[in-house]
Amino acid sequence: MAKFTFLHKSHKAQPIAADPGWTDLTFKANGIARKRFYCDAGGTLESQLYLPLAFKGEGLVRVRLVRDKQGKKPIDPTGYDERALVADSDGFARVRFFYRGVAEKGRRYYWQAQILGDAKATATGTHYAEFWRK
Repeated sequence: MAKFTFLHKSHKAQPIAADPGWTDLTFKANGIARKRFYCDAGGTLESQLYLPLAFKGEGLVRVRLVRDKQGKKPIDPTGYDERALVADSDGFARVRFFYRGVAEKGRRYYWQAQILGDAKATATGTHYAEFWRK
């Protein structure tokens, strides 16, 4: 049986760290602050992140999905994806990221973001993440 989780955060600004730092994106589920998705069984994990940003300057937003440590297994980033933030735009970016890979039973997964370049960015509006364990 599949497991689905929808996490969102409405209209509270969250600053995004500049390289080399990473920001753990925070959401809410059932009114409680959440960062991580718990994988209750093995299978395939599909996740989507929608991240609206307000920014000044020019650079890249880099996002990655991370497997949290479990027992003797260390934190394991699944790779990253990035999008350009262009200075001559309206100062807002609406970006969407996807991940599909192996779901490991008992591990927690969470999204992180960072900014590369001269841009200063803040997650704005409603950002959300969806997780499907199939």
